[in-house]
Order: sequence, then C-alpha cells, then structure tokens
Amino acid sequence: MKIISAREFMEMTPHQMDLLYISPHWRGRIKSYGDLIDRIKYETAPDGTEWLVLNLPFEYPIEAGRIDTEHKLLWWVDHLCGKPWMTLEAVGVLIGLVAERNGFERGAER
Repeated sequence: MKIISAREFMEMTPHQMDLLYISPHWRGRIKSYGDLIDRIKYETAPDGTEWLVLNLPFEYPIEAGRIDTEHKLLWWVDHLCGKPWMTLEAVGVLIGLVAERNGFERGAER
C-alpha cells in the first residue's frame, strides 16, 4: 500500500480508493470504493416496486419496504454479515445509502 498525503487523499475519487479487503467471491470485478457505490443502489421495478439491490457476486435484491426503519436495517445488517461475500466496507456503503434514503439520523447522540 502506497502512503499518500492528506491532500492527495482528499483529491481522490471513490474509484481511485482501494478497498481494504476484496472478497474472493467477487471474482475481481470490485476493486474500489467507487465500485461498491456503483453496485449497491436503489432501483425501481417496472411495476413501481422499489428495491435495494446489492450486485456483488450476484444480484441480491431487498424490497425497500423491508429495510425502511432503523430496526429493520439492523436486522438486515446482521443477516448480511452472515454471507461469505459481504465485507465491512460493503456494509458501510449499504448503511449509508439506507440511512440517507430514509432520513435516519447518523451519529451516537440524538
């Protein structure tokens, strides 16, 4: 791993940021933080149903209504952490995306 300055880090795009761990299940397709952002997103089906889709080793859709409260998000994080293809960085992207979409307050204090 190359050591870079804070200025260099701040100028990086997500696609230039290497992941700390790359799951062997991803078959080399996901290498950067930006790749994760591109592969974990909300999508709307033709019938109007919204889905959170994790496209890591394969497509893993979760109906948006099943992950729309903090309690449900915690359940899904626990569930997904049991998958051999899930990583800490992927969980972080998922939490951030779900929290932003649903207006969850982030941080330890309210």
